[in-house]
Amino acid sequence: MDDYRGMQDNLRARISLWMIMSLLLGLSNIILVAACFYAMHVQKLVITTVSPAQNMVFQRGLAPSAYLSQLASYFATTLMTYTPESALWHLHSVLPLVNPLYYQSLEKNFKHQAQWVQQKKVSSVYYISQVEVHGLKVMIRGILHVMMAGEDIVDRSYPIEVDFNQDANGYLVSGFHQPVGGSS
Repeated sequence: MDDYRGMQDNLRARISLWMIMSLLLGLSNIILVAACFYAMHVQKLVITTVSPAQNMVFQRGLAPSAYLSQLASYFATTLMTYTPESALWHLHSVLPLVNPLYYQSLEKNFKHQAQWVQQKKVSSVYYISQVEVHGLKVMIRGILHVMMAGEDIVDRSYPIEVDFNQDANGYLVSGFHQPVGGSS
């Protein structure tokens, strides 16, 4: 009878050990699920900017104006500063920043501009003087210095509006144009 009680005590000790272990594992799973739900709702993106003087951390849904300002400035300067030899390179260097939904229309417009630049042997430099961020639109004001055959053709005020939209990958360009009545 003592052997029987000893086996029962031993069995109870083993069962209670396994019960404690299973409860701890269950509790750890609950904590893990809660941590995953928390991480899904509080996502932060770390973005290395075009000019990596600083990385920017922001929550999804909140557009950081400093990031959009830098990205729009890079986009505008790269597209508007060119030579006949570099026009296509500039085009291809900014196309990865374009939202896929707007890629074909912007690519068509940019290629048309690059062909015109190559045919007319035009060069230009775009000097940015002011950048204003309004939500997902960035207004850039600057001076466009245009040259043809080594001679200055024109210096003029040339505002540019860069539109962004947000998708799962971050902020991409959805529009690049001169605002109506923007040239002077």
